[in-house]
Amino acid sequence: MRRFRFFRVFKLLLMCNMEYDAVRGEMVQAGTFRSPVAVALYFGFILHYITQYSYSDAGSFVANFSVIGNYVITNLTILLLVVEQFLRRRKWLTLGRLMLSYVTCRNELFKEIPTFNLGLVLILLQITTVVGSYTLLFVLQLLKHAANSNFLETIASLITSMANVYVNISLVFVQFFAHFVCWEMQQLTLHLKTCPIGSLLDASDRLVKIKRAIAETLGVRLLLALFHLLVKVSFFGYLGLVYCADRRVSGNFWFEVIHVMATVLINNSAVLLGVSYSFDCVERKEQEFKNAIKSLQYEATEEHSEDYLNFLDLINLKLMTESPKITACGLFTVNLQVFYNVFAAIVTYIMILFQFRDFEK
Repeated sequence: MRRFRFFRVFKLLLMCNMEYDAVRGEMVQAGTFRSPVAVALYFGFILHYITQYSYSDAGSFVANFSVIGNYVITNLTILLLVVEQFLRRRKWLTLGRLMLSYVTCRNELFKEIPTFNLGLVLILLQITTVVGSYTLLFVLQLLKHAANSNFLETIASLITSMANVYVNISLVFVQFFAHFVCWEMQQLTLHLKTCPIGSLLDASDRLVKIKRAIAETLGVRLLLALFHLLVKVSFFGYLGLVYCADRRVSGNFWFEVIHVMATVLINNSAVLLGVSYSFDCVERKEQEFKNAIKSLQYEATEEHSEDYLNFLDLINLKLMTESPKITACGLFTVNLQVFYNVFAAIVTYIMILFQFRDFEK
């Protein structure tokens, strides 16, 4: 089914262990052990590279801590994401089957009305930005340091870039689920005048159930990826400001520092805004559907029967109950407010790192 092609794509990227089987017409688990094996090989190479790498004690303790902390938090996040995906594979499969069941029932009720798919465009734009910018950064660094680097260092640089892309794209992956709910809620609103209200409400209840499953399944992934984003941007922001303040950058190194900071800031800002916007859009589209249902009561005339008017009253009472929110492990609701809160936390952590630097002096 074309609607679920993204499962197959992200399965190849080791972010998903299920896909739609067109022959059997159902969601099935696939590639369950690919991610653990790939991560084991990845960490084996990282450990080998660490033993071969010569370290320098130059720089302050806080600067060294920021550099090491960046690599540790990235690798630890990848490990936890893969372990979480493997342990919760049944929940992932349940979520996929709920989505497939909904699409099957919805196709029997009505056909989709083609509209401009802004959510999908934004997701594709994020993927292009993340992959393109990290690829450009790797190529430029490779060209600059090709004469002084060996094969092992080149491979390590490539794997490091791929690790950063993996964590960023994992935040893009979760947006497909939010986009699914947004799109289907919009379709229910568009068919409000042409389909039975009861059937649309049943479909809405199915989407609410999918929302609850999304929160249960993606909560840990959202929390891990957002924490990684916060720490990474904080470390890179601190290091960039320190290099500039201490005037330890000169010549072409200026361009490299600015390029690295711009790549990290643009990519993480893009995916953070994308996640915040997509899940905020879920609540807005659901509210638009509820408002459209409520408006039927005001459009009702004396020609409608009393039973129909009472039915609308019961629907409005039902819609007054608040549907479950999509949260990161229940700690906070994922919406646009997260975008502002994360950047506020980043500024706070950068200031804390500068305070530790002052204490060290």
